[in-house]
Amino acid sequence: MCIRDRCHAKAKQCQLDRAKAEKLEPYEGLTKEETVHYAMLFYTMDINRSNAVDRDEAKKYLVQTSAKLLGNPPPEDVYHQRLEKEVNEMFASMDQNHDQEISLEEFLACHAAAKAIKADKEATQE
Repeated sequence: MCIRDRCHAKAKQCQLDRAKAEKLEPYEGLTKEETVHYAMLFYTMDINRSNAVDRDEAKKYLVQTSAKLLGNPPPEDVYHQRLEKEVNEMFASMDQNHDQEISLEEFLACHAAAKAIKADKEATQE
């Protein structure tokens, strides 16, 4: 498959993901826009389209994101340790049923909880 075809396929999948995300009702504690935003992020991470993000998919997503933000990654051993730590923390906070996969429901619940914590923190600082 040539680069143009891959870009076209990726753009088409993004359109399908957006349509799917926009059909979602706002998740409790999130606005419609936030729900769509986080659903799109989840769908980006769910490489194999299983409706769940496993550890390998999370690692791949973090590697891609790091490469975009940092350019060249740090030395492999340091980078690998940091990546493992990030994935472990992600699963500790999001994988509520401990099945080694993060569902869309778990993903949205974590972001809603983080938003509530931030709002509480801001309210106590006023």
